[in-house]
Amino acid sequence: MKILIAGGSGFVGSNMLELLIKVPNIRIFSTYFKSKPRIKSHRIKYIRADLAKFKTCIKITDKMDVVLMLAGHVFTQRSLRKFNNKIYQNLEINLNMAKASTLNDVKKYFWLSSSTGYPDLRKKLIENDFFKKDPPTNYFVPGYQARFLEKIIYSFSLNSKITKIFSIRPSEIFGKYDNFDFNTCHTLPAYIRRFCEALEEKNKTIYIQGDILKNKNYLFASDLANIIYRLINKKISDKYMVVNISSKKNYNLKKLISIISKLKEFKNVKINYSNVDNKSIKFDRLLNNNKLNKIIKNYKDTKIENCLKNIINWYLKK
Repeated sequence: MKILIAGGSGFVGSNMLELLIKVPNIRIFSTYFKSKPRIKSHRIKYIRADLAKFKTCIKITDKMDVVLMLAGHVFTQRSLRKFNNKIYQNLEINLNMAKASTLNDVKKYFWLSSSTGYPDLRKKLIENDFFKKDPPTNYFVPGYQARFLEKIIYSFSLNSKITKIFSIRPSEIFGKYDNFDFNTCHTLPAYIRRFCEALEEKNKTIYIQGDILKNKNYLFASDLANIIYRLINKKISDKYMVVNISSKKNYNLKKLISIISKLKEFKNVKINYSNVDNKSIKFDRLLNNNKLNKIIKNYKDTKIENCLKNIINWYLKK
């Protein structure tokens, strides 16, 4: 089996490659562009590729059995404050790779859509809820980006005789190789960085601010990689499938911060909750995993304590 990971130097791509190099009897190809690959292995053939060029996408997907489209810009609340060309780039590279894969009769094509496209419906969100109402204001841009891409990529599947397309809607992903830049990262990795940096400071205090009480599904990147790998090997008749992937349990940031603070590394770190916002929370935003549970039976999430330990150990060593 020949597998191509587009975006192998990125967050999810690196976690996917880390899993695949342990699997025998597959040939692994991976693209990178500006960022250098982080997973070193003789089993990976790296290809420097600009996915904004359609001819390049046609070339790299030729004769591939499986393509995992994991490249693209991940939006956060901070990055959404400034409208930039990342939106256009995401649209272009996703459409290029999906079209090229269907034209080259790739057997299975996976790409990461986004749960930001879901409206707020005050319930656990199932796949059919995606287009019922507008996405919430704070997710409007990435939400409609995901909706647009899903509609167009679905149309590609209608014209393909062979390719089976999987649109993955993940909850918030966290793990090794994540973005820890305070200017562009999500809130959880930002707090993980603050805890780790507090170890080097005299005043070992973490100041917590904002809304930390809203419950969400947090998806460990290694768990996502394992689920995608199982879907690769699963016999599925649908030509086009949309599926939520999230943790089975949900957490709020206050709970996660509490777990981190109890790790032995941080026993001398103090937590200051004086700037916490207890009023802005409206309601939880959770995904329903019933569809995934029917496809892949008996899969288990990594325990949240082990997830956080894994990331922190990796961060402190990098």
